[in-house]
Amino acid sequence: MRLITRFLALATLFISTSALGQDKYYQKGVGGSDLENGGLFEDWAANNIKIGLGTITPKHRLEIRGDPSNLWPGEIAISNAQGAVVAATAIGSLLFRTYDTTVADCVVAAIDAVASGTFDSSYHQTDIVFRTSYTMAQTAVERMRLHYDGNLSIGSSTHTNYKLYVNGTIYSRGIRTYANDIFTGVVLGAPINSINSNQGATIGGGGSEVGPNTITSSFMGLIDGGYNNTIESGDYAVIGGGSTNVVSSLSATVSGGQNNSIDTGSSYAVISGGYGNALGADTSGSVIGGGYGNTMNHDSRYSVIAGGLNNSITTGSYDDLYYNSIVGGTSNAIGIGDYNFIGGGYDNYASSDYNTVPGGYQNSAGGGHAFAAGYKASAGAVGSFVWSSYGNGSCISTTMNQFKVCAIGGAWFSHGVSAASFTDRTPYPSDLGMAYEAVLSMQRLPDGQYDLSDEANQLDHSSLTPFVAVDYEDGSRGRNLSATVSAQNEVIKSLIERVTLLELEISALKARIR
Repeated sequence: MRLITRFLALATLFISTSALGQDKYYQKGVGGSDLENGGLFEDWAANNIKIGLGTITPKHRLEIRGDPSNLWPGEIAISNAQGAVVAATAIGSLLFRTYDTTVADCVVAAIDAVASGTFDSSYHQTDIVFRTSYTMAQTAVERMRLHYDGNLSIGSSTHTNYKLYVNGTIYSRGIRTYANDIFTGVVLGAPINSINSNQGATIGGGGSEVGPNTITSSFMGLIDGGYNNTIESGDYAVIGGGSTNVVSSLSATVSGGQNNSIDTGSSYAVISGGYGNALGADTSGSVIGGGYGNTMNHDSRYSVIAGGLNNSITTGSYDDLYYNSIVGGTSNAIGIGDYNFIGGGYDNYASSDYNTVPGGYQNSAGGGHAFAAGYKASAGAVGSFVWSSYGNGSCISTTMNQFKVCAIGGAWFSHGVSAASFTDRTPYPSDLGMAYEAVLSMQRLPDGQYDLSDEANQLDHSSLTPFVAVDYEDGSRGRNLSATVSAQNEVIKSLIERVTLLELEISALKARIR
């Protein structure tokens, strides 16, 4: 009516109807009187009726054209006559009805203007509500609401601080946001998830009201899911999922798990998963594959802990470590040094450089280029190789480049073992009497104990003299083979002398007889 009033006052109004195949036009001039009393009572019974306001050639059932000379657009005003508007007051509605005989006469869709609050001298906040119907028993109900501040809610009438709030599942072929032609962040998941001071960062989902996913000060960072994960600093960092994981370094990655962390200065470092694993500051290029409670502290670079429990690679205050590896096991540790390796086992330790502990229990290789394996083997000398059997005390290297085996069940070598390079540390009897006592003390076990098929149960070790006996830490007894050879050597020499004397005496007796 506002537009009609303007046209009646200023220019010309055209109304066109098509009835019985013949157009009829009504024109109101400045001095005319045809429409002053609203007399539109022509024959509208035919099909294809069109009404034009501001035009005599409408293309639609109802077409309103503005006045181009005054730049007025075509307008339809739907108003509310209520003197005091409060929240939820309907300002106006555009209704879509059906008269289909299979359904009741009802509104199947609508667009409403609804006050979102009480109107006053400062605000007249109004929402646009979109309604549709779905089932036979359903009148058009709210599906979407465009709020007074331009924020849009789908599936909910709730007003949020987001430009788009969806209560339901979203399917998209892609999401991309721009700001001043610079690619900015995308945040999905819990409403409390957030990106601060970033370009190109993405939170793919997850989060919760008590554990939001957060990215701060990171260019192109990514948190793919989970909850309570944080990228604190460092460009191009990634958290794949899990919970309570933290990344603070350039291009570092935590793939998942819980309570894992990568500290500052640890570029290109990776924690694949597990629980409570940590890469400390300046651990660039290092990897923890998984497990529980595995750690590398500061300056441990390009190193690996594949998994296991409570394994660690640690440094001193001013030392860097490079290229160390722990495959698994529990409570294994590598200290100061480079290129050390622990394959697994329990409570093993390596330090210095180029040491190896393949596994076992409480083995230690710290001499450099050393090897320790088995049970409580300690290769503390440079280049030493120490193997210890279960049940030993400590088997410890005593000099550089030593090959030492502590085997309670004995050590066996086959096929061409040479003693040419063995160092001579053979014990020797102090006198001939000690030698005879030692040799004579070696006796077979008595019948009933002697076992021809078991070489370990043939010699009576209890009868051995101290010179040739060896007492082990576990209380068992063995024989010192070097001492045995020395004693036998003295006894043989004594026997040779006695035989020689006897031969001389026999020769003298033969001469007298002749």
